[in-house]
Amino acid sequence: MIESVGEKVSSYRQFPFSLDAGTPNVQGVLGLGAAVDFLTQLDRAAARSHVARLTSKFAQGVKSIAEVRLLPFFDEESGIVSFNVGDIHAHDVAGFLNRDNIAIRAGMHCTQPLLDDLNLEATARVSFSIYNTEDEVDRLISSLQKLVAFWK
Repeated sequence: MIESVGEKVSSYRQFPFSLDAGTPNVQGVLGLGAAVDFLTQLDRAAARSHVARLTSKFAQGVKSIAEVRLLPFFDEESGIVSFNVGDIHAHDVAGFLNRDNIAIRAGMHCTQPLLDDLNLEATARVSFSIYNTEDEVDRLISSLQKLVAFWK
């Protein structure tokens, strides 16, 4: 895109020759190819079933924790569950769970109008996928129980 470069003055090529694509994203193309290969070999029905099982296990498991409130609009097949824990801010929930090496999302999740309507500042959100295990769901539930006991 440069015609010449000097210490005090540079000159640029005219459009469209001034557009420089730079280095191609070779690693991105190779990574996408590997991801497509992986996904095409995946048993989709088994994957959906696995995610639904984990989501259901979580939803059932937190019923014993009175302070945990699941937001009612989740679909077990999506694997995504938003929730709150009593009056504990979602960022504090995420930080506490992080101490147990559990990663969740916390915040508004681009749903401010909905959260305003529900009178909520933020929510915690867990996302289950094919690589998660039932043991990890158990660890999450256990960590939430520890959080509630700690916060009392």
